[in-house]
Amino acid sequence: MDINEIKKYDDIVTTYKLSALIATNKSKGIWSGQQLPSDHLFQSWEQFACKRTANIKFGMRWEELEDWGPKECRAFYTERLMEGTTLPEQYQLDTTDKAISNLITGAVNQYPEGERALSYRWNNGFAFKNYRMRIDFALEGFVDSKAGEVGNIVEEIKEAERLRDSFFGELDGIASKTATHTRVKHLIAHWKSQVKVTDFLNEDPE
Repeated sequence: MDINEIKKYDDIVTTYKLSALIATNKSKGIWSGQQLPSDHLFQSWEQFACKRTANIKFGMRWEELEDWGPKECRAFYTERLMEGTTLPEQYQLDTTDKAISNLITGAVNQYPEGERALSYRWNNGFAFKNYRMRIDFALEGFVDSKAGEVGNIVEEIKEAERLRDSFFGELDGIASKTATHTRVKHLIAHWKSQVKVTDFLNEDPE
C-alpha cells in the first residue's frame, strides 16, 4: 500500500473519529514514532492467537493447526469466532494467557501501543484485515449508530476523491505549461502533498 493510499485512509480515520488503533505504523499525524508494529507483525500475532484459541476453546490439536496460514486463520476467525461485528467474551483475546503474554511481551517496549491495538482489533472484528478493509469495516459499523449514513459517507468520500483528482489534473496542467520554471513545479508538488481527500468533502461540484 503506497503512502498516498495510507494518507487517504488516515484522513478518514481523523474525519470520522474512527479508532486510531486500526491505523498503521506508517500513519502520519495519528501515531508518532514506532508506537505500533507493522501490519505484517500484527498478522503473525493474529495467526498465533487464532491457533491458540482453536486449541484451547475448540480442542483442536497442533497436528490440525500447524499448516494453517492467513487464509485458514481468517476463515476460522470470521466463521467460527465472530458474532456480528465483534467476538463474544469467551473468544476475546486473553492477554493473561502465558502463551499470548510471552508472544507480545518482547515487543511492548519497542511498540508501546502494540498490545492495546492487538486486543482492540482482535475483539472488534478487525483481525486479518488490511488497512483498507479495516476502514471499510469501521465505516460499516456506523450502520448501528447512524443508520442510513454509511452509504452517504461512502458516496461523499468517492466524490471527494473525484474532486481531488480533478484538482490534481488542473495542477499538472499548470506544471506542464511551466516546464522551465522549476520553482513553480516544486511549489505545485508541495501543494499536492499537502492536500487531503477530506479537504473536498461537502464541496459542491461546479
